[in-house]
Amino acid sequence: VKVIAARLDHPMTRDEAWREFATLNPVLADAHLSVGFAGRRGDVKAHLAAGRRLFPFEVIATPSGELTIRAALGGGATPLQGARILQIDGRDARAVMGKVLARMHGETAGLRANLASSRFAPMYWKLYGEPEAFDLVLLQGGRRQVLRVPGSRDLPAAIAAEADFSR
Repeated sequence: VKVIAARLDHPMTRDEAWREFATLNPVLADAHLSVGFAGRRGDVKAHLAAGRRLFPFEVIATPSGELTIRAALGGGATPLQGARILQIDGRDARAVMGKVLARMHGETAGLRANLASSRFAPMYWKLYGEPEAFDLVLLQGGRRQVLRVPGSRDLPAAIAAEADFSR
């Protein structure tokens, strides 16, 4: 709490304040209370409607911070399915996930990783900004690949699924 208080020494945007206060989420940890912000889903939809982009993949995160590509953003097929992400835009993927997991609510490390998996693209945007393309280092089939992948204008699968009441 003292670390957060020390960083609250200037006017902040809503996202800047969230980045600081959300670090309390693992401490709160009971999944009945979390620091978030109203309109998270609406923010993502407005962001995309304005022609902006998100991280282009749905991922599977582990509590230790490993990231694996599950699908294209929105749930579509990709030949990169199953590839382990080693770096994103020059940042170690485990360090990126460390920042994400440090802001995720949930009672256990496994639950926080599961929630982070379904929210990764918007979380990356809120923590690191919105590049037009992402420089990735992947490990797939024992082979290291360096790729530049355009950001996606698709709605993340978890948000899209909410539009269907039966889900």
